[in-house]
Amino acid sequence: MGRPRHPLARLFLACVAIALLALASVFVMIVAGSVLALWLGRRAWLRLRGESPAAAPRGASGEVLEGEYRVVRRSSELLPR
Repeated sequence: MGRPRHPLARLFLACVAIALLALASVFVMIVAGSVLALWLGRRAWLRLRGESPAAAPRGASGEVLEGEYRVVRRSSELLPR
């Protein structure tokens, strides 16, 4: 199935394609706007409650876990020259 030969049919199909692209872009903008509104609403709600929006997740303690590490191999030794 190729392009139609009649010029009016081509124009009609081009208009349909543009309309579908416009509809898809409007849908994407509505979804993005909804997500942004929910995110901003959550931030405002957390600020009203007195919590920091970037607070640590539940179950995370404020203590620092310290440790030691040792380099097993250097990455430059693994790469062929």
